[in-house]
Amino acid sequence: MYAYNYDKHASTDGSASDGDAILDGYLQEVASLSQAWRGFQLMKKHGVPGKGCTTLDDIKERLRLHFRQKHGQGTKVFAAGDVIGQVHEDDVQKRSQLVALLEEARKLLHEMDEQVLSHLGSEGITEDQLNKHIKGLQSDECPILVTGETSSGKSSLLNVLLGREVLPHRLLSCTSCACKLSYSTRLHARLHLRDGSVKEVQLEDNDRLVDQLQKYIFKAEKRDDEAFEYKEVEIFLPLEVLKNGVTIIDSPGFGESAEMDKRLLDYITHNDIFAFIYVIKSDNAGGVQEDRLQRILHHIVDHRKDQSFNHFDPRAAVFVGNRWDLVPDEEKDLVKKDTFTKLSHCWPELKENQVFYLSTTKAWSNCDAGYVSEDYAEFLEGIKRLIPVGLQAKITQPYKWVEQLLRRALHHVTSYLASTKLSSKELRARHATAQLRLHRVEKEADLVMKKLTKRVEKSVQRITRKLSEFLKTTNVKRRLSVWGLDELAAVQEHDVWAEVEPEIDKAIEKRFMEILQGWDEEHRLFLKVQLELLLAFKEEFLLLENQISTVEQCLHQNNSLAIAQTPEDVTKYMGLMQNINPNEEGNFDFSLDFLQKLALGITTPVLLPVAVGLIIGAPIFLLWDLKKWRRRSISLKNLSGYIEDPVGFVTNRAITFLTKVAEPDNVSEYVFAQLEPARNYLESMKIAIPKLVESNQMLMESILKDTRTSHEVEEKYGVVKVTIADLQEMLASFGNSNVRVYDHRMEDLEIVVEATNPGLPTQKRITGLWTQVLPCELKKEKRVVTSKCYLENSQMSALHLMNEEQQFRKVYHPCLAQLLGTYEARKGVPALLLEEGLVPARSQVFGFRLLAKASKGKNAIMERCYRVLEQVAVGLEYLHYRDIVHLELSLDTVMMIAKKDTVKLVNLGEPRKVTLPEDAATTRAGRWVYLPPEVLNGDVYTTQGDIYSLALLAFELGKQELVFKPQRLQTLRNFIDNITACELAYEECAFSGLIEKCVTSKSGERLCSSVWINEIRKLISSQQGQAEEEEM
Repeated sequence: MYAYNYDKHASTDGSASDGDAILDGYLQEVASLSQAWRGFQLMKKHGVPGKGCTTLDDIKERLRLHFRQKHGQGTKVFAAGDVIGQVHEDDVQKRSQLVALLEEARKLLHEMDEQVLSHLGSEGITEDQLNKHIKGLQSDECPILVTGETSSGKSSLLNVLLGREVLPHRLLSCTSCACKLSYSTRLHARLHLRDGSVKEVQLEDNDRLVDQLQKYIFKAEKRDDEAFEYKEVEIFLPLEVLKNGVTIIDSPGFGESAEMDKRLLDYITHNDIFAFIYVIKSDNAGGVQEDRLQRILHHIVDHRKDQSFNHFDPRAAVFVGNRWDLVPDEEKDLVKKDTFTKLSHCWPELKENQVFYLSTTKAWSNCDAGYVSEDYAEFLEGIKRLIPVGLQAKITQPYKWVEQLLRRALHHVTSYLASTKLSSKELRARHATAQLRLHRVEKEADLVMKKLTKRVEKSVQRITRKLSEFLKTTNVKRRLSVWGLDELAAVQEHDVWAEVEPEIDKAIEKRFMEILQGWDEEHRLFLKVQLELLLAFKEEFLLLENQISTVEQCLHQNNSLAIAQTPEDVTKYMGLMQNINPNEEGNFDFSLDFLQKLALGITTPVLLPVAVGLIIGAPIFLLWDLKKWRRRSISLKNLSGYIEDPVGFVTNRAITFLTKVAEPDNVSEYVFAQLEPARNYLESMKIAIPKLVESNQMLMESILKDTRTSHEVEEKYGVVKVTIADLQEMLASFGNSNVRVYDHRMEDLEIVVEATNPGLPTQKRITGLWTQVLPCELKKEKRVVTSKCYLENSQMSALHLMNEEQQFRKVYHPCLAQLLGTYEARKGVPALLLEEGLVPARSQVFGFRLLAKASKGKNAIMERCYRVLEQVAVGLEYLHYRDIVHLELSLDTVMMIAKKDTVKLVNLGEPRKVTLPEDAATTRAGRWVYLPPEVLNGDVYTTQGDIYSLALLAFELGKQELVFKPQRLQTLRNFIDNITACELAYEECAFSGLIEKCVTSKSGERLCSSVWINEIRKLISSQQGQAEEEEM
């Protein structure tokens, strides 16, 4: 295998400009060549190898490569093993770190007693699974499957990658079984026979290696039967490219015969696939054979549904348009466009940098002569990107699994510890309440599943009706009535109908698929409906998950308080669809762009099993088994009828076929199959909810029956809980650096330091205690959004950073900023990209006097202050219900949409202690004044801390001045020791009554956010009444 790099430097013969001029001269001389013999003369003159050059174009390309390389602008060949070695070294380091964490998790399991292990086991979390993940991580293998269309040149491509001829290659299909290429210092082969036996064969290291292997992997005749004795051949080669765990599998061409297809799909079923190279026959008149590729993709997806330890990533695939030299130059742009379009139909989220075009014949010839052409160099760059993505799949699943293990273990351990603080009577009362809630969740889940199932059925009916109507149009009939003789099977005298009929039906099916794809490309209804269903499912799942989480949080409390919220409360706050109205058909009318962004922005619910995945791509048309509508016949009359009038015969057959297929029942079957990903997700929900309910019921029953003393429980689980927290932090740190995929790269962004609000002077963004919110431009999209990143001295834990993003992806509310994506601000430190137009509320609030109309004066200012305060309180109520705190609430950290009164909260955290500066005796109080006194004195920042800060925010809104302005210059230690909010002069403030009840140092006596909302709304009504009286 060859890799490359670019060394763009001047020739040693002179300056850079002189070198460029000399090179330009050479290239012009090459371009002017019109005869091959003159080209060979020029090659001889400059010592350019001519091996493999047979045409004038070959000669010109070789000369261009030579001159560019000579002048430092070419592509130099070097061992790809070095590149793969670097990737492998990084992968080994990641896997060893994760194995260490999993081994710590195994020690943790050994520290737990049978009760907790039993609870985890009921949720599918066992030590056996942990051991399988460790074993998988310890394997160096990264299998890359190479497949493609028959005679597309797969084996030739592999020979080029390997740097020597290993596999037989012909114009016809060569590979009859799967060939696995692996590293060994000894050249040999291992033959897996169909009877289950295995043979070892020693190979001679000479130029006839291909001939030695040919009899084991190539069958010339009757390739569609099962007589070939070899099922799989492992070839072990002492090649650097294979030295670091990369294994390459050459498979039989897909589409040659049913038996060859079965062999490939069987291999996929029984083996892990981490990366995928698909080779296309570019000079094929029909272009990409979509149905074949879709069958492979669908098989991979089907296979992975049952594989918790191998999730194929569609990004780990490249597509190679081979035989590119045989495509006429004037057609190449059109072929590229057609190829990418067809690949996009059947491969999820395909990117242009995953598709390459080259000639393996030329690539081999050039590499053999010491040159790498630009097209082959680009392909090698794609391989370099492919391998890390494939390797990443090996760590992603174990990481997610152990993350789930720690989360659930913490839940069970915390529940046991909390029970020690309650009397037996209190414990039974709390568990009785929790049991009632769980039964209610079960009933509601059953109703939800029925509702969602009905919604799927309605979606099927909706698309069926539209598609069935389309198939009955005259346009479809017309398209099935126009045929060219070049599209139809040519009949020879010796042909029989049984052989001709399948070829005719294949042509009809191909045309029918083109019609379906054209309809779907125009309407994109399958994708749109599937996304709608996905969002509906996730919304309902989040509702149910929230209710179960509420029960679990109750079990974590060390007091006797029962769960106060009702299901109606939960539904009230889950507002994903609240501002979207259904259309006349009862379906939500989303734009497709909105749906795709929203779907990508929602993480899989925390409680959903980690093995569940969902690929949303274009419809897999193959799922409709069109073959069953064929009318089989061996009638000689049909054969003679076809010979006499092939176009008329095919037209009549196609129209008859269409009439049958277009029947609603048959269309419904097809539509039902297309929505399989959404249906699979729903089935996962049906399994997950009852399992979680049962697990919590078992937990409560076990706690009630536990005869251990409080001391024994605390002694057993206290240390375990600390260990879990430490492991979670280490795992989150590892994940932020090595696992998570950021939506944007830092180099694609440009932070805007200053921004101007129309009507106001230019203002710099204000930095909070821990975060900085700045406008940020997405260069490619030329769009300015909002960046929220943590300061280097913030000391925020990796777990906090990860949890905050998860919260953003799970919650939706008008008063919360919408998350658009993430980027890595610093190594292992994620930053958030939020919706555009966000500015600190202070820049808007303190500018109200400038913006208010003179006719309204103070009333206009206060009206806006009321609205701001109301929205902040509403947003806090939504967060506090979920036990989320804003953490540092002030007019500097609360955002607003510029020139509007719309509030957007941007901090979402869990209750925790705050780390004060070590030099508090010299650090100025500054913005620390917004934190409640109990937090400054070392207590946990809870939802009541937000209420204290809300009171200070109300003070600044009401009085239009900074709170604690003189005291900010004091040292933080002095402020903590001597200042209390009760000393604030809030009596003349419009919100004095609310402030008085919330600045008390006793957090338990402060008002809750719901009371704030009610009181503010009373003030708003009163203020509006006064305004009306003044106008009268």
